[in-house]
Formats: sequence, C-alpha cells, structure tokens
Amino acid sequence: MASKDFYGRFSSRLDISECKFETAGSLKRVYTHPDMPDVVLKIVDPERTSGDARLKGESLIKRTNPLGVYRGFRRELTQYLILSRRWNEDERGAPPIAVPCGLVSTTAGLALVTEKIAGEGDELAPTLEKLFDKGTLAVKHLTAFDQLFKDCMDMHVVLSDMHMRQFLYSENRSGRPEFVVIDGIGEKNMIPLRSLSPYLNRRRLQRARDGIFDAIFARYPALKLEWTGKQANASRPELESKPAS
Repeated sequence: MASKDFYGRFSSRLDISECKFETAGSLKRVYTHPDMPDVVLKIVDPERTSGDARLKGESLIKRTNPLGVYRGFRRELTQYLILSRRWNEDERGAPPIAVPCGLVSTTAGLALVTEKIAGEGDELAPTLEKLFDKGTLAVKHLTAFDQLFKDCMDMHVVLSDMHMRQFLYSENRSGRPEFVVIDGIGEKNMIPLRSLSPYLNRRRLQRARDGIFDAIFARYPALKLEWTGKQANASRPELESKPAS
C-alpha cells in the first residue's frame, strides 16, 4: 500500500492558475510548470470538453475510445517510446520531438509534461509560422527544417496535421540550429498505415515538407534562389572549396 508521503507528493493536483500561460492551439493550452521552468504542461482546453473529458460534439465513433480527449497524449507517448528504441542520442544528439516527461493532474484536467523548447530568456522558442510571418527566415532555418524531416523519415517518426505552428526553432537546445516538433506527434488514423509502412510515412512526410517549402518560396522568392543555389553547390563539393576568381 502506498505511503502517506507518496500521496502527499504525487496525488495533489497542480493549480493551473499558478502556472505561466505560454500559448494555445485549436485544442490544447500550454503552460510553464511553476517549479520546473524547463518543462511545459499541455492540457486540453476545458472549454472544448464535456464533463467526462470528451470533446464537445464528438462523433459516435470517437466516443467509443475510452481515453477520450487524452488519446492524443497516448499517441505522443507511444511515438516517443518507439523513437527511443531507434534513436541513439550519443550519435545523433537530441531527438526531433519535444521529450515527454510524464503526466500530472491539474485543476484543469490531466496534463502531459514535456520538455520546454526555449528561445531567448525563458520564452518559448519561435515557431516556423512566426519566422515566416515576420520575414526572418534564412537558409539556416530551411537547412534545419529539412534536416528535421530527414531525421523523421530515417527514424520512421509519424507526424500528423503538419503545420508551421507545430515546429519550434532553437539554437540553444543542442547548440546548433534545429527545429523541434511539439505537437501532432504520432498516428491518428484508426488503421495505422503509416506506423506500419515506412514507405507510406516517408511519402506523407515528403509531401508535407514540400508543401511548406512551396508556401515559403511563394512568399519569399529570393530565399528560394538562395536555397536552390546552396543545394546545387552541395551536390558539387568541389564548388564549396573553390576560391572566388
């Protein structure tokens, strides 16, 4: 039987009003933990749920899932467990997804605790969408974004609903430019075809990456020229070291 000390440490709910609000998406809200500034809490927006932790207006098929709104947490944890078996941090560095650390009960419902991808100071790192909107994208960002997708393809990481706001850019996390996936992690389909087939997953990731690149290049054609030139030079190593005439 668990001791009173165990219940004192782990069974009390965290007051969400004591946590710093960071950002919100269409379904989740994100807070920084009050005692651990390097992790964030992801909760499902209480305004979107009914009393039994299900989404309001949810279809009958989805209502058969006993996890309710927490099925997204399971997807993320499952994908991280699978990735942990394949990913060697000693060789490859930090993984391409924000690392989940556990679950905690809060006054706003169950929260998934994950690594905080920080930017300057204690703020969240900027999303690709923010860099896109501000016009601050450069070749280094495209290189990091392309590498993220290569890693996900190589390691058979399944991503869903891929949008610019799901990717955070940091140079602090690993001491190098990188994008990290913070949402839409794991297989959403009832029949997990992409989890079963590396080929189908790679094809879906390629389409998503190419679609985002197309959107960037449509807004910033000069960046496309710079990126295309860099790719051409990379395919001809002798040009990289050739001195200018």
